[in-house]
Amino acid sequence: METIIKTKKQMKDLFSEPKTQTKTVIVTGLSQTVKELFETTTNFLSSNYALFYFFNFNRPVNKNHVKVLADSMKRWGFQGCITVIKTSAIDGIMRYYVLDGQHRLSAAKLLGIPIEFKIVEIETKLELAQFISDVNNSAKGWGTNQFLNVWAQLEIREYVKMLRIQQETNIQITPLVKAYSGKGSMKDFRSGTMVFIDEAKSDKIIEQIVDLDGYLPKKAFCRRAIIEIMNNKNYDHKKMKPLIIRQAVTRTFSENEVDLKEELTTILRASTRRTK
Repeated sequence: METIIKTKKQMKDLFSEPKTQTKTVIVTGLSQTVKELFETTTNFLSSNYALFYFFNFNRPVNKNHVKVLADSMKRWGFQGCITVIKTSAIDGIMRYYVLDGQHRLSAAKLLGIPIEFKIVEIETKLELAQFISDVNNSAKGWGTNQFLNVWAQLEIREYVKMLRIQQETNIQITPLVKAYSGKGSMKDFRSGTMVFIDEAKSDKIIEQIVDLDGYLPKKAFCRRAIIEIMNNKNYDHKKMKPLIIRQAVTRTFSENEVDLKEELTTILRASTRRTK
């Protein structure tokens, strides 16, 4: 039977608070107590390990690492404080999720000692994505693929769609971000707050890139240049396609982003003159 916690009183009833410990320390030559030196804060203690969940994007638990931590805990006890996220945003059920501390929890469980943790309450998936990208140590080393997978697993609509398109077309993530967000920067993408500016137009651009597969360079930076040309108000795919194919057959396109953009701009001007 799952325990569902809705109020702060229930939280305090469920978990115990660490007892204040007073230790003597030396600071600039003077002996003072920790209590006199620092403000006290309230964390929680629990040995009810079943209450805690791991995110499906957490690193898999490494048994060797858990053993090393357990050996350390035998000597020094549980060190540090785990951040636990209280949220119902994942599946509609209020749960406690461990953020970047699954190995310490597993080691404490192995020894049967309580973990110490603080609780952050989060309401929405967007808030959760922002918090994870800002705070989670593991996220600091994530690449674009992992950000896309994690935010898609949180069922953020834009990322779910982008992951599907990336898998279907093999178009790299950076040009997809350029096509759908209109931005060259990956900041919003990484923070989980990316917004599609004109989804229908972006869908069309991706279809056009796929339609020209085999004729234009496939490198990510080249595709960013292609997207810029396709965003031009004068771009007409029906007129541009045969001109692009003709040049691809007679001589290959440059794989330098600046040069490719120049070549496509020349073709775009030619297609506009034909219209006139």
